[in-house]
Parts: sequence; structure tokens; C-alpha cells
Amino acid sequence: MGASDRSGAQDDAIEAMVHARAVDLLRRIGTLMTRLGRTAEFAAYAAEVRAANARRPAFLALFDAAQLAEGRPALRMVEGARSS
Repeated sequence: MGASDRSGAQDDAIEAMVHARAVDLLRRIGTLMTRLGRTAEFAAYAAEVRAANARRPAFLALFDAAQLAEGRPALRMVEGARSS
């Protein structure tokens, strides 16, 4: 593996982390906007974000798995969180 191969792999790993963080932040924003009764506004925003990233299949896979476009972000358990 040459130096350029390692750099490409590192770039891919960084891009994956950035995509995951972006989707996590979008999920949090969606949760907050839903609590504020602004679900339709978030759904429109999420649709805009998805359209703007249409050429990023790795991002879209995470975005779609989080169900952000439906206006109700998929919930995930956070380590150490208590269930009610």
C-alpha cells in the first residue's frame, strides 16, 4: 500500500465520520423541532439537505437510515441512557 492509498483511506474514514456527525446533528435538530411543534418545517429542511447532497451516496445511506426526510428522526439509544 503506497502513501497515496493510505491518504485515500484516511480521507474516506474522515468523510464517513463527518457524514455520521452531520446525520446525528440533523437527528437532534429534528427531535428539538418536533418538540417545538415545527415538524413540517424540519421535514422541508431535511428534504433540502437531502437534495443538496444527492451526489453523496454514503451520506444518503446514513440520512435515509435515520428517516430524517419523513420528519420523524429515528431514535437511537445512547449508551448509558435510562429508559422511562
